[in-house]
Amino acid sequence: MTQLKVDSALASGGVNNIPFITRQANAAEVSAIFWIYELKEKHPNGEPKMLLQYTQTVLLEFFESPTGPGLIKWPHVSINTLEKQPSK
Repeated sequence: MTQLKVDSALASGGVNNIPFITRQANAAEVSAIFWIYELKEKHPNGEPKMLLQYTQTVLLEFFESPTGPGLIKWPHVSINTLEKQPSK
């Protein structure tokens, strides 16, 4: 298993948005973890089965908070498993 981590809050990180996204719900922070697996199980053609699993969290900034200073931040979370299909 190989693990990859991405985080825009790191000193070398950042998020670039197109103007439409920035106006509607700015993606202020992004973090993700990816896991790549090569399974013992094989496809019928003999290739190993490969999986990519990930979790991703994007903090979206909306309008000003009515209860205090600053913008409302809303977490958008995605979790998925993908399987690589064998070559034809």
